[in-house]
Amino acid sequence: MKKFTELVIESEEVYLIQLLDKLKKNDSKQFVFEKKLSEEYAQNIFAQENQVACFKTTSKKHFDSKIWIVANNAKFKVTNIVSNTISDLGIDRYNKVMNDFYYDFLKNYLDQRYNVHYSGEMISMDSLISPKAYEALSRWEATCNKSNPIGYAYDEALWFEFLKQIVENNDELNASDFEKWLIEDKGWNQSYINHEVNDLTLYYEYSIALLKYYENSK
Repeated sequence: MKKFTELVIESEEVYLIQLLDKLKKNDSKQFVFEKKLSEEYAQNIFAQENQVACFKTTSKKHFDSKIWIVANNAKFKVTNIVSNTISDLGIDRYNKVMNDFYYDFLKNYLDQRYNVHYSGEMISMDSLISPKAYEALSRWEATCNKSNPIGYAYDEALWFEFLKQIVENNDELNASDFEKWLIEDKGWNQSYINHEVNDLTLYYEYSIALLKYYENSK
């Protein structure tokens, strides 16, 4: 399934501030430092001005976007990318801007002092959760009635086992990724089961929150 790419760079704080400063002083024609917006951003998140930055894209292929960055706690992160012309960039456009920002601009300033974590846009469910949880999820998905996926005792029992494994193994599977997996990887995109996906997503989120609350209160 597709995911928004994430960029995190780890290093000593002083090196991350130096990196951000170099980016701000760049002469790139595609990614231009926005000083006033950066100052306002720092105030809004109660950070130092040298810890944040906003870069404006100038090329039409980047959808008139702004890239927001924070460098603190030994991590340099792209926290968001938003467009002035498109209300929701979506995964493909967001990842296009992130990809060009990293490979055409940011990467030129990196050296061995920086440890880069740049996630790809494609990710599999078995990389997000534990083997036991994935096995339970796969068993439920493969055998359940798609038009009423937890309406029968057997399906419900498999569903409960999946939830149990998520909590017992301290997995962090958010509702959005669960929904994408059903639709993109498992083909739950037919109109007659769309409402089932929506209901399941909400039920999953609520159930996991409730189970974690119970576990933590023991």
